[in-house]
Amino acid sequence: MKKENRILLKTFFTAGIFFACGMALYGYLNEDNYLIWKFIIHFILFGLTMGILARKIYLKKKNEVDSND
Repeated sequence: MKKENRILLKTFFTAGIFFACGMALYGYLNEDNYLIWKFIIHFILFGLTMGILARKIYLKKKNEVDSND
């Protein structure tokens, strides 16, 4: 597996799970109902966004290093 894809997946899972857990905790503290679909939506959307950004930043830095050589 390419390093770019590993970065995307790692960031997707870590950022997504932390954000989704944080939002679930926030809802719990505000005494909202816990909805699994909200957790899944937060996990996927935030995780995917952060994963794509991390991959894009990695590729940009990689291209800068390659162009300097």
